[in-house]
Order: sequence, then C-alpha cells, then structure tokens
Amino acid sequence: MGRPLDAAALKEAAETRIRNLRAEGWDWLIDAFAEEEGKCPTWMSDRIRATDLEQMILWQHARLDWTTTPWDLVVNAQPPALIVVGDLEDPEHLITEAVAQMHDATEVRLDGVGHINAFLASDRQLPHVEAFLARH
Repeated sequence: MGRPLDAAALKEAAETRIRNLRAEGWDWLIDAFAEEEGKCPTWMSDRIRATDLEQMILWQHARLDWTTTPWDLVVNAQPPALIVVGDLEDPEHLITEAVAQMHDATEVRLDGVGHINAFLASDRQLPHVEAFLARH
C-alpha cells in the first residue's frame, strides 16, 4: 500500500499493472518479489501461477473507475486489525501511518524481511497473532 493517490494516479497505476500482467503474466509479480528480497519459494510461485490471471486483470480494470483509494479503504476499516509487515517492504513506515489512522489496529514489524519473507515467517508471527486474538 502506498500513500493516497489521486484518481489520475490510481488509474495510471492500474493501467500499468494491466499492461505488465498481459505482457508477462504472473512472472511480472514473481520477478518483482525476487528483485526485492530473493527468489520466491517454488511452492508459492506455483500457487501464484495457478491463480486465474484473468481475474487479477479484471480486478485491475475495475480499479480504473475507483474514486476511493486503497489507503482510504484500509484506514477506514472498522474491525480490529493485526497488520504484519516486513520492514524491508515498508522503509517509509507508511503502514505505521495507516495503522495510526485506523480505528483499532496493531502493527507488527518484522526486522530484516520483505513482503514474502514476512508472510513465510509464521514462527515470528504466531505469538503476535495469538496475543491479538486473545485481546479480541
């Protein structure tokens, strides 16, 4: 999630994603993960590739008409939220800013990992998940 975008920037980002997905398929996303933090585990890239690419493209097409940004959707969420983020995926601490604006959110920042490796670090996440669930 990035900073709030105006409608024109949001549209441009969606159009770029559509072009990249049409040209490169899921490799575009998998290669971006690899550039940021190393090779995506084979089981994960296999699951990504098994997902219907056309559904992702259709979702991006739907975003062309959005007037609400992803930032707005997140910060206005009402249920309690636990947000786990790898510090390498959010060097500007945008997630920290979003969590501060949310109704009832807790951020857990995992040092030394990006998006994929934070997702895979279940041993590091589990104590935080258990504590969050016990509170809510």
